Amino acid sequence: MRPPSDPRRAAADAARALARRLAAARPDLALLAATVAAPALAPAPPDDAALASLFAPDAPPRRLRAALRADALRQRALAHLIHTHGFSPLAPLVAWDDDARHLRDALARGRAAAVSWHLGPYRAWPSAMALVGAPCVSAAHLPTADWPSTSRPFVVDTPARRLAFLKAAADALRTPGHVAFLALDGHEADHPVPIPFLGRALPLGTGAAALARLTGAALVPVTARFAAGGRRLRFRSHPPVARPPGADDRAFTAALAAFFERWARAHPDALVLEEVEHVLRAPRA
Repeated sequence: MRPPSDPRRAAADAARALARRLAAARPDLALLAATVAAPALAPAPPDDAALASLFAPDAPPRRLRAALRADALRQRALAHLIHTHGFSPLAPLVAWDDDARHLRDALARGRAAAVSWHLGPYRAWPSAMALVGAPCVSAAHLPTADWPSTSRPFVVDTPARRLAFLKAAADALRTPGHVAFLALDGHEADHPVPIPFLGRALPLGTGAAALARLTGAALVPVTARFAAGGRRLRFRSHPPVARPPGADDRAFTAALAAFFERWARAHPDALVLEEVEHVLRAPRA
């Protein structure tokens, strides 16, 4: 006998099928369809007590749980869209709130590295950097077709490849007008050090700080958020974070992490579910 169908699951399957059909022609509607495709079937966020341990009193845990569920659906849709169709369909959706002013200013003055965190539509950063127009060396987790012509991606899934990326980034930053892009909270660091973040001792690599020390590049934070119900991907650059006087690479990394912690507390809905789970696994600071 055929088991009774689950109306919620049937609705979710239909919405996902619609998202796949829309992906290439209307990626904005594909992201919207994925976001409303039965949030009850999205991965379960951490419980209220766990979220409160990170954000209280900055964000009500229940509201944050709802935002994380919606984000998980958007992340799935965005990843599927990129891996299936590349970055080209994202071009109409991506914009800089500030025209990447701080990044452009740093490049005009000399050298600049864009430093990000896993926030909002972080997977779309190649499309955002293409709008800046500068040649960009960047770390990538998986090979993806159709990278913008300005990007030179390095898959960093082994120690040897991570070293190759850092060498290429250092060479690029010594060339006027070139930029490197890397995530401060990339989980692939070979020798991470514990850095305070949201009350945890989060293991972070010090590669960005080392690149700044070796090349003199300014480190410009870049943040990202979904907007318009997930249909728009908004990026923003921020003033460069200065190395504290006498600080080593670890202390400079802590200063960068402190910037992203302040931003995350102000915009907790921009955090990615996988990143929140990663932070919760770290020991308390």
